[in-house]
Amino acid sequence: AMAQSRGRKGTRRGEEAGTAKRGASRFGNCTQRRVRKTVQIIVGLTLIIVGSAIIGVYASEYSAVGDVIQAECRIMGYQEDADRKFVSDRPSCLSTCGFQVMASAEQGVFEAVNFMPLYEDDSSSPTGRAAVDEEFRCCPTSANDCCDFKDADSGQFC
Repeated sequence: AMAQSRGRKGTRRGEEAGTAKRGASRFGNCTQRRVRKTVQIIVGLTLIIVGSAIIGVYASEYSAVGDVIQAECRIMGYQEDADRKFVSDRPSCLSTCGFQVMASAEQGVFEAVNFMPLYEDDSSSPTGRAAVDEEFRCCPTSANDCCDFKDADSGQFC
């Protein structure tokens, strides 16, 4: 009878020990879940903060681009000439049309690259097109005439 009692006590102790182990295991899983959730929350908040910062920077740059600055502009030359790394006999205006423009304003001096005036349909123009801005009405009405943007005699751009 004593052997059975010891066995039972041993069994009971084993069962209690097993229960304690299971309890610790459950507690460990609960702790792991909490840590996982905490990490997920931190990562989520970090992504929200970084995303908000990126959107804020973009919005400030967008509003700056949308602001209009009055400036005095001058076509300095063909953009391809400014970018060209070699000497060529062929005028760059025959291959591409775009201009390097210097703009002077109260805020400073700015450079525009590959600038082209905007054109719109105009039935009063001989070609049916005209520059949108009055300052460019004397310029050719298409990029096909890119070399004509520069007066051959004076060397000045329209």
